[in-house]
Amino acid sequence: MSLTTDEMRAVDEKAEKHFGIELPQLLENAGRNAAFFAREAIGGVKKKNILVLCGKGNKAASGLVAARFLHNWGAKATVIMAEHPDGLKKWTKWHTGTLKSMYVDVLYPTNQFAFGDVFRKCDMIIDALVGYGINRPTTGFYESLIRMANESGKKTLSI
Repeated sequence: MSLTTDEMRAVDEKAEKHFGIELPQLLENAGRNAAFFAREAIGGVKKKNILVLCGKGNKAASGLVAARFLHNWGAKATVIMAEHPDGLKKWTKWHTGTLKSMYVDVLYPTNQFAFGDVFRKCDMIIDALVGYGINRPTTGFYESLIRMANESGKKTLSI
């Protein structure tokens, strides 16, 4: 079953207004469940390299939560942000700070020289680049990261 963008917005709105589940809880739940799924998909994460690709919005915040869980479970989590830190939305910026305080590698477009090595060494990629609100084809740095993920041949989980 798939939902349209409008239907997904309605689900989010109902979760908050009807059930009292606010955005930070939704992001935490999505990220935790993505981490559980990733761990199951590759048979455990201890000492495995997990690459999380993040945009600037709430989907990225969920990806950062997943990276936090995976790191806590013994994975070597690395995050590549598609945006400069100044362009990140509130919760994405907040979760990025949390990961940095845990010494998780967070790379930005200015660190592109390291991307090839990170893609080669990873055991799995988690895609948290764009959310359900995207209404145009990806371009620029987002398109480049998607192409690198597709060409890597690695298992990929999209949140």
